[in-house]
Amino acid sequence: MITILLYILVLAINAFLLFRAPKRYTRKKLLIINGVGIGSSMLLLFFCSLIAVGVSKLTSIDDEVAQEFLFGFFEILFILFVLNFFVVIAVDGIINLLTRFHGDVDDNHLYRQPVRFIDRNKGVIKVIARIIFFLSAARIFYQILFD
Repeated sequence: MITILLYILVLAINAFLLFRAPKRYTRKKLLIINGVGIGSSMLLLFFCSLIAVGVSKLTSIDDEVAQEFLFGFFEILFILFVLNFFVVIAVDGIINLLTRFHGDVDDNHLYRQPVRFIDRNKGVIKVIARIIFFLSAARIFYQILFD
């Protein structure tokens, strides 16, 4: 039951970071949020066994079960922030760079295919890329939590 709730929570956080956060925050703030998330999740992965021993002392949960659960949770956090960091950097950056380059330097090719298609549909392309990343992450999180 707890894994199902955790899965729903992680999917909600992932949806927020992929779809709502780019509209709410600047690119610089998103990179800071994802950088802090990556660093903190790596630190938590490093201290996972110590945290598991502490949890097992406070509760009646076996320390190996706690360590396996916490390792999966911290692994999910790491993947979540790395994936969103990649989306902010790669997908948005490449599309913006391509259209800006052809708008500033190469005006002759701005109205040729495929540059014209990308320029006119860059919002749709970004949403489709985010949907693909969201579904991929959902599959990865499912695999980590339920297997």
